[in-house]
Amino acid sequence: DRCSDAAWHPAVAAMKQAGENSGTQVAMLGSLAEGLSEAWAISLIDQGILPLCGFEHGLRAIELAAQPVQQDCWQPHPASPPPADRQLVDEAAAKQMLAESGIGVPQGAVAAAPSRLAEAAAGLTAPLVLKGLGHAHKSEAGLVRLGLTHDALAGAASTMSAARGFLVEEMAPPPAGELLVGLRRDPVYGISLTVGTGGVEAELLGDVATLILPASRDEIRAALAGLRLAPLLTGYRGRPAADIDAAVTAIQTLCDLIETSPAIDEIEINPLMLAPSGGGVLALDAVIWNTAARPEEENAS
Repeated sequence: DRCSDAAWHPAVAAMKQAGENSGTQVAMLGSLAEGLSEAWAISLIDQGILPLCGFEHGLRAIELAAQPVQQDCWQPHPASPPPADRQLVDEAAAKQMLAESGIGVPQGAVAAAPSRLAEAAAGLTAPLVLKGLGHAHKSEAGLVRLGLTHDALAGAASTMSAARGFLVEEMAPPPAGELLVGLRRDPVYGISLTVGTGGVEAELLGDVATLILPASRDEIRAALAGLRLAPLLTGYRGRPAADIDAAVTAIQTLCDLIETSPAIDEIEINPLMLAPSGGGVLALDAVIWNTAARPEEENAS
């Protein structure tokens, strides 16, 4: 027999009134999953009534909803809409933030002009790296020079017309491994963590794994172990094993930093250099995007 839609109206009205009178949530449980049309399901939701389609699935949903919530269960961070505006924290300030959090960074110094670089770098040991500040992707902008002496700093800096200040650092020793670490606020998932094979070929290789925060040390370690090139970190063909313990600690520290700093929208470290086991890690390049200027930046302006 064909049913008339008219029969639904008094039943729905009575359920809605009962919910309002009792101050409780109301659900309509259909005996068959296909017995409740999409149009009626939408109408019920609009009226504050939960449509449950079919006895088996509907009763299971009620059973799960009735279970007490475990206080220690995993939940992602609240999602937030994309920021209307972001400010790039220059690399020197970004590395200061990392160092204050306990993450190793190269010894370095800053200077506002090429003529001040040699004096600023007097306490550093050559060979040196020179970076022009104010850009997220310095290599593409021609703002990175490697293997410099103190006397060569001013000449190299004079070719970086797009730089807004300079960072000079001691060059790091050859690494046992390199990682890419990226964290960003996501409008759907809250905060995501991406780890992968790092270095200049990172984008080409695309060897990454993504987690949704919060993530435990074991989950971070498992993500690293699941990379295609993970054997390069564990002593492949006689190579020295990289300090994975220090890498996991540094990554967890970065997670804590973005989780406890609402103004930070994104962090990217590439590469995070891993020394041989027991030697720690160094963040050789750091990009941090803020949704608001840091207090010291506001005061400086």
